[in-house]
Amino acid sequence: MKKRNLISDTLSTLYRSPKLLGKFCLATTAVGLLLSGCGGSDSDSPSGAMPQNNISPVSFDLELPDSITGGQGQPAAKTASVAFAKGAAYFVGDSAKPGDLPCAYIGSNSDDPFENGYEVTKFMVSAVALWGCVADLLVNVADLVPHDGAIIETDNDRNAENYDADDPTHYSVTDDSAVQTTVRLYYGYDRAEPPTGDDAAGFYLSWTEDADGTLRGKMVIDTVGLDEARSPDDPVQMRMDFVEDDSEKLHDMFLRFDEENLWADGLRIRVRKDLTANSLEQVFTAQGLMAMTAQFIPLEGIDELPDIGFFSVANGFGDGASIAQINNIGLPIPLNFERSLGAYLAAKEDVYFFDGDQTADEPWDWIDKRFTSARYRGGRTALETGGTWIPFNPSLDMVETALELDAGYFANQCAEIDDECVDFMNAVFIDGFADQAPNQGQDPNDWRSLSLQSATYLDTVYPNGVDWTDAFEQDFQP
Repeated sequence: MKKRNLISDTLSTLYRSPKLLGKFCLATTAVGLLLSGCGGSDSDSPSGAMPQNNISPVSFDLELPDSITGGQGQPAAKTASVAFAKGAAYFVGDSAKPGDLPCAYIGSNSDDPFENGYEVTKFMVSAVALWGCVADLLVNVADLVPHDGAIIETDNDRNAENYDADDPTHYSVTDDSAVQTTVRLYYGYDRAEPPTGDDAAGFYLSWTEDADGTLRGKMVIDTVGLDEARSPDDPVQMRMDFVEDDSEKLHDMFLRFDEENLWADGLRIRVRKDLTANSLEQVFTAQGLMAMTAQFIPLEGIDELPDIGFFSVANGFGDGASIAQINNIGLPIPLNFERSLGAYLAAKEDVYFFDGDQTADEPWDWIDKRFTSARYRGGRTALETGGTWIPFNPSLDMVETALELDAGYFANQCAEIDDECVDFMNAVFIDGFADQAPNQGQDPNDWRSLSLQSATYLDTVYPNGVDWTDAFEQDFQP
């Protein structure tokens, strides 16, 4: 086995250990609570589906290609989003309960959806597809009940043996004007003390359809009362804004984490469909940003806050490209549990050009993953010379040889605090890392290349651009 592979394999094992990756696993798990798909079915229509002549023409569906959502999935594990998506559709009794919702999306099929730009694209875009689908379902079910604003009991009685905390106990539907309708779902209320108009709903959806066909909507979710076992690491509130006119469909999602979360503040995902575009070129554009309050792995000498941004495009057939940018991420490079090559403040960019045909063994046209910066921040304890490969304790001179770095690299180029060590980091990751796909192919220089050259990234996770003030108000005045 090549010495380079020995280093990479050992790092893979160490990075997968709870000791080193605990915080990063928390990141993936907590985000997944609202971004995983809800229970789904391949059936043409859900159990208890409404008659076709009752289905509203209003639809928030973006008709996203499978290549950027992962495709439709089977019932998922019971996370907050699974329970909430099912519960959100259940507010008029079993006769209208959809059962297995046709809203499940696979998203990332990786154990670590942040491992590369393409997986994070599917992970995040599937969330927009999920909640757009749930919004459609609620619009359709709302057609079956009175729109008089009365707060009505569901058959989910809090005092009954079969009570399900994930399902709403009360609901109301209101026609706020000739063009605006609002649905509110309430959770956890006793029938003896029902919610009133002054109580905030657990789920709020309001939409308008103007005379010219312009559709606008706002969805607000508060999970605090939904999952009684919710962890402080979980997201607590979500908002998604909808806009559709003759030229575009736009979904803008804002996700807020619990104040007790030790690492994350918020996540935003924005997906646009250009209704005027050539279907062979850029039709879908997705942007995402995760704002952090701390490093995934706390490291001495690194105080900067990381952020994760992505930009992705796809045509009407699902061919597309994505970029993920991870900035200011702290990375330790241990050799074993006693020796280390130090800690680095890094920036990484992943470029993936993918095909719409996700059944292919290798649906890639081009993969280009590389570190754009890696500054040394201390903590290097590896031996300078005299190391061994077995047991695994290589010295710096051995690492330099194995990674084809200049002799004396760690004594000269990558020696002092804030020295640029990007050559070292790319040498470690160049052949793939922790079972990730290695770089392959080349830039096809087609419409995707031009789209990525003009990539733009979100600069805030907040609706007002500054903070969460009024972000989740249950009021909609388009």
